[in-house]
Order: sequence, then C-alpha cells, then structure tokens
Amino acid sequence: MLLPIDAHGSVVHCKEAELTIDTDLQGRADALNPAKLLLAAVAACILKNMERIAPMIQFAYRGVTVEVHGVRQDAPPKMLNINIRKYGTAYNTVAPGTES
Repeated sequence: MLLPIDAHGSVVHCKEAELTIDTDLQGRADALNPAKLLLAAVAACILKNMERIAPMIQFAYRGVTVEVHGVRQDAPPKMLNINIRKYGTAYNTVAPGTES
C-alpha cells in the first residue's frame, strides 16, 4: 500500500516492511525515486536468484556486488534499457525493455 507522507514523499507498506520513496518532482536525497526503486528491485532479484541457485550447483561465495545500470529517457519518461543478464521475476517483468 502506498500512502503519501507529504508533498515530498510517500511510504510503501508491504508485510512488516516500510519504505519511504521519493515522489517529489524536485527530488529527495533520502529516498529512492521510482526509477531507482525499479533498478533496486532488479538487483534484489539477481541476489535472490544467486541464493536459490548456489546450493544447487554447489557454489560457495563470501560476498556479492551487483551493479545495475539503466538508461532513462526523459520524454516520454521511461527506461530505455537495463543492462542485466539474469533471470527471475523482476527481470522477466522488465525483460521487454532490457538489453541482454
């Protein structure tokens, strides 16, 4: 559920989690805007897939860094491409607009 806090942000509630998001046209330094939130979801999907697949292929790792880069178009606003090469729910949702 998305609830406006004020003119500068909103709060998303899901399960027991709460996340402040940037919904201000001027931007907000302490919160993710929708485009950054989308990229964060794709990165989280990659990490979740690693957790799922690593035991199946008997792969052990100590740490992971995921970098997801997106190219945004201003008019009309959209992500032109997201440079990822992994598979999962978030990836498959945005796959038509991604570059593999």
